[in-house]
Amino acid sequence: MNLDRFLGNFAVEINDLAARRLMKWAYFLDGSWNRYSWLHARMFGALVRSVSRPCVPMVEVKWGRYFRPDLCIVDESDQTIGIIEYESTNSSDERLMEKDLVHFERAILEYEKSPAGLPRYWLLVSSLVNRSVRNYPWYSYPDYPPCPKSKQARDANPLAYYQDSLHNYLAAMWGRIAARLGSHPPIEIVWANVDGEALTVVNVNGERQNGETTFLLELAE
Repeated sequence: MNLDRFLGNFAVEINDLAARRLMKWAYFLDGSWNRYSWLHARMFGALVRSVSRPCVPMVEVKWGRYFRPDLCIVDESDQTIGIIEYESTNSSDERLMEKDLVHFERAILEYEKSPAGLPRYWLLVSSLVNRSVRNYPWYSYPDYPPCPKSKQARDANPLAYYQDSLHNYLAAMWGRIAARLGSHPPIEIVWANVDGEALTVVNVNGERQNGETTFLLELAE
């Protein structure tokens, strides 16, 4: 599995949906469209279709009592090489830290005595829009930033509201993992973000990225 190829396939799948008028900018800007998790379900289908043979997608594998990744990717030897979590517009909030990244860290540290068996890729995909939104649900998780909480600031620009907190959390998380598994763990923890304009890798192993890996999307306004 090559992560850039997988993300490129994902962008192709999103653009194919857009070409058939089954994916629009409005789906990201108006949270009411996602009231019954339609955006999550449609994007999740695109993620599954993005897995190239000979690799195999596996949906909601039971990793532990509290962790069922949206998607696991296994190779021809039936070894897990990628773990993927996707959050749509109604869940791209503190849950990216409070749930997804906490699960990633716990699962990774389970391999402390045998890091060679770790899946290489741990991919978190958010749906944080870089413009104003409406009809987004509001949930507050007091133990996680950003603080102070502000629905108004979130609605003005979800990406701007959450991105610094996510970058800081990822940097601290990578530091904890490196302290346990060694300074160069054989993994990539990747945060990618998708909205109507692009699919972009935002952070790799706690380090901010500058748009080097970006796939343009063609969603109609």
